[in-house]
Amino acid sequence: MADEFTVEIARDGGAPPNSRTYSVVFRANGVRESAEHLRRCRSDYALLRVIEELVAAPEARLELLERLRAEGRVSIPRIALTDVQAAKYGLAKLASSQSGDPICPVCSRSVSIDERLIFRDGQAIHDECRLRSRDMTDDVARFLEQTPGRALCHTCLSSLFSVGFDEARKVVGRLHVRQRYAVTPAPCSVCHKLRVAIRALPDPDA
Repeated sequence: MADEFTVEIARDGGAPPNSRTYSVVFRANGVRESAEHLRRCRSDYALLRVIEELVAAPEARLELLERLRAEGRVSIPRIALTDVQAAKYGLAKLASSQSGDPICPVCSRSVSIDERLIFRDGQAIHDECRLRSRDMTDDVARFLEQTPGRALCHTCLSSLFSVGFDEARKVVGRLHVRQRYAVTPAPCSVCHKLRVAIRALPDPDA
């Protein structure tokens, strides 16, 4: 049986006009017989929560959402799931023979016992990944500056960067005092809801 999955996401064309429903199909790689599992997400936010668990990089998550809106479907190859994720998505049978090293949730690469690791919430994380992702403020700042004009609410920011809501709110507060960022009620570029959101201001010297 496969140890990796291809995830195919498509907008449900049969849904009501004002409803956003998505089908998420997990297909086991490397098997002779078809092995797949269907999951439905009934809102943009529900879909974002799924993408949050499957894709590590915030930029890649946002790119997937934009491609999905433009093309109606996207495919994510070579997704390795932990046993907990496989059980959560109803994939225990498809991944029953999954073997190998666990996956670092920060970089999505495998980890082994001969590497420097830390353990957080039952997951093994490369020590270098922990150090690299420690200061979320600068990471979020770079992300906002690379995506000018986009506004992100606290909830979607926390999902894109895999941090708690309180941590996302602290990051927004630290960026707000830098005067290069606006924090105002605005439609969020991810969930499209009118919420308090942060965006990078245009560079006056550009």
